[in-house]
Amino acid sequence: MTPTLDIIRTDIEDLHVFLAGWLSGRLPKSRDAYVAAVDARLDKGFFNIQPAGRVWRRADLIPELWEAHGISPTFDIRISDVELHHVLENGLGLATYLEHQSGAQNSEAQNTRRSSLLFRVADPTIQWLSLHESRIDG
Repeated sequence: MTPTLDIIRTDIEDLHVFLAGWLSGRLPKSRDAYVAAVDARLDKGFFNIQPAGRVWRRADLIPELWEAHGISPTFDIRISDVELHHVLENGLGLATYLEHQSGAQNSEAQNTRRSSLLFRVADPTIQWLSLHESRIDG
C-alpha cells in the first residue's frame, strides 16, 4: 500500500477524535475501543516529544492515557493543514499537521501545535513511530 494524503489525514483525525472523546469522558471507558484506537496504532518503539520537551515513551504513555479517561470534560481537538511530505520505498513516511486544542486541563487551555509524524506503512493503514509536537501560539 502507498498511503495517500486522504489515508494519512483520516488516520490522524480518527486518533484525535478518539483522544478528545476519551480525555473528555464523552466516550465510554472501554478496553477494546482503547486498544483499537491507541494501543494498536502505536509502534512498540513509539515516542512522543511534547511541546515543553518531555518525551513520552509508549510504555509510559499507554497506561497514563488509560487512566486519564474523563480528566478534561471540555477538551476538544481539531486537526488542520495535514501534509504528506515523504513516503520512502521502505514504507517510512513523514507527515505534518496542526492540532488545535481547546478546554485542555494539563496544558494551555487553548493552544495550537505543529506536529510531525513519522510513520511506517502497515497495510491497510499506518503505524505511528514518532510524534514531535511544537507550540506555535501563546
